[in-house]
Amino acid sequence: MVDRDALRRAVAELYSVEAEEFLARRTALASAARSAGDRATAKEITGLRKPTRSAAILNGLARSDPDRVGALLDLGTDLRDAERSVDAGRLRELTGRRRRLIDDLTRAAFRIAGDEDPSSAIKDEVVSTLTAALANDDVADQLRSGTMVKPARWEGFGFGGGPDLMIVRATQAEPETAEPVARKASSSRTPAAGSASSEDTEPDSLPETDGARRKAQVKEQARRDTQARAEQDRLEAIADARRASEEADAAVAEAREAEQEQLDRLRMLEEQVLDARRRFDDARLAVRRAEVRQRKAAHALSRVDR
Repeated sequence: MVDRDALRRAVAELYSVEAEEFLARRTALASAARSAGDRATAKEITGLRKPTRSAAILNGLARSDPDRVGALLDLGTDLRDAERSVDAGRLRELTGRRRRLIDDLTRAAFRIAGDEDPSSAIKDEVVSTLTAALANDDVADQLRSGTMVKPARWEGFGFGGGPDLMIVRATQAEPETAEPVARKASSSRTPAAGSASSEDTEPDSLPETDGARRKAQVKEQARRDTQARAEQDRLEAIADARRASEEADAAVAEAREAEQEQLDRLRMLEEQVLDARRRFDDARLAVRRAEVRQRKAAHALSRVDR
């Protein structure tokens, strides 16, 4: 039966250490549990996955500054509420806060990790994971608990990934920042010279413009979903390969530990054999000396008896 308290302590320790120390500490903790006769807990500990570099950095951030991480996750709730209520003003305000907070948290994460000049790839993974935590509750829970094992990416349509969500109302004039597809649809229906005025044709064009926009949004959503699935499949394949590699590393470490234990036992037995042999030689020498004294005593006795 797994000792849940021991497992929680192991998780807290493992996901607090530097990534390069993870395997050695996991092996040590599993060995300690195994030595205590708790093989079920040892197996669970061995199955804990080593975090990637970016995940380890985020775990350090979550454990060192949980309040600011909590503020980010609360902001995600506010952003989702603003999207559902179609509150464009509120969404713009929250989007600005999101950018500033993610920038601050990213700098804090690398400062805590002691990496003031991270690679662009690692920095992108940290930023994308913080962004994903705003929209995905599972990612948020992992980030909050400081147990991330790999980076995450949000590819949904909206604030979580890609460009910021643009709210366009069909009953209002198109803003200059509206989506290119919407502008194209609107311009294609501009009346030619000599035709009816735009005031006469505008009511008929609104449904068509709205339909084109919706089709473009559905198409964009499908593209993002396809990309998200492909990216998720890629990340899962990488994670599976890393997990297999880590399990192999753990198996090698466990086998080496068992080998070392047997070697230590063999050396102890060899030392015991050598010690026993020395004692045997000493005992044999004592016997010979006693026999010499016995002969001398017998010889002396025979001389006296004459």
